[in-house]
Amino acid sequence: MTIKLGRYAVTYVLCVLALMALAVILDIAAGIELPSGLSTVLPVLVAALLEGQRHARLTGEEISKSDAWKFARQTTLLVVGINLLFIAIFVLVVPDFLAVFAIIGPVGALILATILLVIVLLTNRFFVSKGASGELKSRNKQQG
Repeated sequence: MTIKLGRYAVTYVLCVLALMALAVILDIAAGIELPSGLSTVLPVLVAALLEGQRHARLTGEEISKSDAWKFARQTTLLVVGINLLFIAIFVLVVPDFLAVFAIIGPVGALILATILLVIVLLTNRFFVSKGASGELKSRNKQQG
């Protein structure tokens, strides 16, 4: 498999930062708030889709189910690590940041984290495969 975790991480972080900038601009300019779920799903979706497309471009093949699940597990752990780093930065910059978690309590935070983990895992799994198959379909249309 031609997936590179470093490239995935860069794509993910750039997407997160772009969404943060977009959210600030939309809020200031038009008073529009982006849905909170968008920041959970979109960076993962984009990073997985691009990695799947790149894999198909380089190999000319779909990603096997076992490789797609392996990719999903690895990249989900990577997303967890990146988000823990983001949380640490936010805590340093905005000390009251953890008060958000106090509202839902430790059990609520654990439930929320579990739900988000499953969403990230499934998004990675589905979109790495979708990226590869979409790239191959596009290639086949251009050739014939």
